[in-house]
Amino acid sequence: MDISHNILKWYPFKEEASVLEIYDEISIMEKLNKNVKLTTCDVNQLQIQGEYDYITLIGTYEKAPIIMKDKKCYSEFLKILKQHLKPNGVILLAIDNRLGVKYLSGAKNKNYSYIFEGIESKVRNGQPNLLLK
Repeated sequence: MDISHNILKWYPFKEEASVLEIYDEISIMEKLNKNVKLTTCDVNQLQIQGEYDYITLIGTYEKAPIIMKDKKCYSEFLKILKQHLKPNGVILLAIDNRLGVKYLSGAKNKNYSYIFEGIESKVRNGQPNLLLK
């Protein structure tokens, strides 16, 4: 059973709001029955145009080192996204937390080669990372 859409199901999106969803493998917003104007963008082919009421990053923010190739890639990525927000726009962000229960229980993240590797605090340049804060 796929319940990934529950991460945004609770959020009170404004009616007819413009939403940019930056997704990785599957769109979560397309599964929701929200009355919004949805634009989707694959994080691996990132090209953003226009301004939006909401930008969602669900499981894609950790790919900032691949997209930005900069030491300050996480903050730079957010700065770029902010340029595409309307006044009072909102960025909704959910990341894989390296201290999340599933990883502490031994689940292997798709970006790491062995279990518990992601919780060891290693920041890998130019690769997705599990974040703590």
